[in-house]
Amino acid sequence: MTAFLAVIGRDLRLGVRVGGEALTLVLFFVMVGVIVPFAIGPDSATLRRLAFCALLLLAALCPGLARADDKAKIFATSEKGFARLVLDFPGRLAAVVFCQGCPWRCGYCHNPELLDAAAPTAFAWEDVLAFLCQRRDLLDAVVFSGGEPTLQAGLPTALAQARALGYRTALHTGGMYPARLTALLKLLDWVGLDIKASWARLDALTRSSGSAARVRDSLEALLTSGVSYECRTTWAERL
Repeated sequence: MTAFLAVIGRDLRLGVRVGGEALTLVLFFVMVGVIVPFAIGPDSATLRRLAFCALLLLAALCPGLARADDKAKIFATSEKGFARLVLDFPGRLAAVVFCQGCPWRCGYCHNPELLDAAAPTAFAWEDVLAFLCQRRDLLDAVVFSGGEPTLQAGLPTALAQARALGYRTALHTGGMYPARLTALLKLLDWVGLDIKASWARLDALTRSSGSAARVRDSLEALLTSGVSYECRTTWAERL
């Protein structure tokens, strides 16, 4: 239920920022939510049943808050590789930039098309920057994900440019490059660190010797940095 409400909250905030027809729809739901309880009375059981139906209706209509015309479109239409609007930075409306390339070969990787660092990218950074310039009134933050974003030599410059536009910045990383992560922390507001497995199994899972030691160094740097963070893991009984 928490995730469901978070998605609704995200779409309502987008409606307010987009304005126009979307704002009218938001105000309509606010007015109905205020007026209807007075008409029904204080029966909490009845109000709870109506509230559930209202949430379902709101969930169905919320996608309409982002207008469908090309000029107002907020979502990129590409497959992973550019940016999309998601909840990858807690509490922030963020565009996610998927970076090409990762040195690990985890068997359950959900972005296998981003593993090959030599593969052509869908967009140049200049295209991404132009997208971000147009969305400054709609978005709060930019998240660099992957693949493994710390593999990119241009990441410090990209982070600095995103911050210069007024965005907060975040990073999703596996922690395989602790020195690079440490150098980037001053440019970050939030880090999502993926702990792929227990320390004893991490090298085998990533198919890269020394992975566990490097991730532990990254975790130590993150813990002492003062930057907000979240450690994530994939739960499987065998791990």
